[in-house]
Amino acid sequence: MSMDERLLKTGIDVVGDVSWGTHICAFYRSRQDLIDILVPYFKLGLRNNEFCFWAVSNPLTVDSAKKVLTRQVHDLNVYLNRQQLQIVDAKDWYAPKGSFDAEGVLQKWIEKEKFVLEKGFTGLRVAANIFAFKKEDWKKISYYESKVNETITRYRAIAICAYPVDRLMISQILETGASHQFIISRQKKKWSILKSAVYEDLQEEISNI
Repeated sequence: MSMDERLLKTGIDVVGDVSWGTHICAFYRSRQDLIDILVPYFKLGLRNNEFCFWAVSNPLTVDSAKKVLTRQVHDLNVYLNRQQLQIVDAKDWYAPKGSFDAEGVLQKWIEKEKFVLEKGFTGLRVAANIFAFKKEDWKKISYYESKVNETITRYRAIAICAYPVDRLMISQILETGASHQFIISRQKKKWSILKSAVYEDLQEEISNI
């Protein structure tokens, strides 16, 4: 798949502009953390004719996500009527049969990207906050994130996967961070960003080709 070199504005100051195929991990502690990151992120996507897909779970609902987005995007109904924005309950997307379906979700993303391009949108802008996962699903989630990281660079998509850092063990934080290109988190009201070691190694390999 051919990819143009145009950088995309994320709406997130600490991240800046990115290319298609970017996979970001956001560690959050509060509802406000999610809102501060994802509302401007989607606002820019809608303005740029991207299809925006938001999978929400606690501490947000589909209705509350729509309300907070409306405060920043006053013409939100225009985008909803254009079918440019989809907000869903995360469990309905990731675990429609009650358990996390990694392969099924990966296939749905591929199909969704194809669909939005056929509809004339410039690409797919995704965010999901993963909160209500089951303990036994963690291996599937870890596998899923690593597969997304391997494949997303082939598609006109950018994604933010948000995790409640206070609910994760240290090993889970490390696994999650390693399967994304960038990691952002808020410490003492200030957002910071790190590039994952895996991503930096990949960039070095590319520069040496």
